Amino acid sequence: MAATFNPMAASTLREAGIDLREFWQNLSDDFTLTASDGAEYRFICSDKIDEIMQDELASDMCLLGCFNSNFLADILNLPEVLISAAQTAGAYEAIGETVIQFNKLEDLQEAYVNADGYGHHFAYYDHEELELTINSEQSFYMFRIN
Repeated sequence: MAATFNPMAASTLREAGIDLREFWQNLSDDFTLTASDGAEYRFICSDKIDEIMQDELASDMCLLGCFNSNFLADILNLPEVLISAAQTAGAYEAIGETVIQFNKLEDLQEAYVNADGYGHHFAYYDHEELELTINSEQSFYMFRIN
């Protein structure tokens, strides 16, 4: 792969303080770089982002159970009152396990992205996301994480 950037992507990276050479040296499906001002950015390949997000969600049953009760009820096709009662009782992990057992993780992740975008999950700092088209073959999402 040639080390050429779409000019817009190169400009965005420079403005963030990311060294373009360092970007190419660390290029992978999911990597983190520190900008010249100390800001940390996570980069995730657009072809892998849904899979990575699902893996992260699946690794935290409690988090899966913390979504809004109405949102979870729609995903799980269960009465909202049931989800709300389980949350009130602190059974967040049990709700998360139900998402997995009902094979609804992909549906949940898709609905989550449609409602809030990727930034809410990946960008701890400001919940924003930038999509960078690097070249004709690759695009990445960029998230500030500190």
